[in-house]
Amino acid sequence: MKEKTRNILSIAAPVLLALILPLCACAAPDRTATEVTVLKIGKADAILIALPDAAVLVDAGEDEDAGEILENLEKQGIERLDAMIITHFDKDHVGGADGVLRGVAVEQVVDPQYEKDSTQYRQYLTALEETGVPRTRMEDGETLSLLDGKLTVSAASLSAQDDNNRSLCVLLDTGFHCFLLTGDAEEARIDELLAQGLPACDVVKLPHHGRWKENLPALLDATMPRAAILCDSEKNPAEEETLALLQARGIAAYQTQYGDIRITSDEEGLTIRQ
Repeated sequence: MKEKTRNILSIAAPVLLALILPLCACAAPDRTATEVTVLKIGKADAILIALPDAAVLVDAGEDEDAGEILENLEKQGIERLDAMIITHFDKDHVGGADGVLRGVAVEQVVDPQYEKDSTQYRQYLTALEETGVPRTRMEDGETLSLLDGKLTVSAASLSAQDDNNRSLCVLLDTGFHCFLLTGDAEEARIDELLAQGLPACDVVKLPHHGRWKENLPALLDATMPRAAILCDSEKNPAEEETLALLQARGIAAYQTQYGDIRITSDEEGLTIRQ
């Protein structure tokens, strides 16, 4: 399917990438920087992107995770979300979305254009109706540009695939560093991303909670990250083959089972704290 592109939520921002500095500990978050927080909520995804002038939530964990997400928003002084992106409708990505919608002002929701017969999805639809938050449904093969190009969201073009392979993928360009968030992409979706072309990225959130995929080496070859994020838990850890691949490539692995992961990107460099 021919790729389509939309541009919404424009906010002026720099576009040049800077060289990454070594990963290190740093001081408290600086609101002039971009802060990416990957929450420790078990084998589930909830990633908060706090730019200097906007905030976006990518996925909302499970039913019981909404409270922790809202607490993190409050701690960071975020009173509204410019967008909430739901990569796909599995319960560990959409489960807390209804609670977030009811707990904080959300300017719009972005999600893939398919339906799912599940309690969590129905709760999400009910919350959307109750709150009246506008919903942008991404068609197969579509690309959506948010925040004047700082966020690029791509939808799968393989409409017959399962939920994981319908995952939206998010590319974040802070003006200094690049992040790739891959939802729960399986091999077919990863192959599609590789065929479309991926830029070098400083940080990649690996797909599907660190489960091994045969084309993970190709994904790392294409993106050349310095750090990888794995949304796993002590009960459901990332697979050893995945961790061994990262170690062999010299890529720093950060697993949410050990705590929240907080990443700062600014002109001084990239820092990751856990």
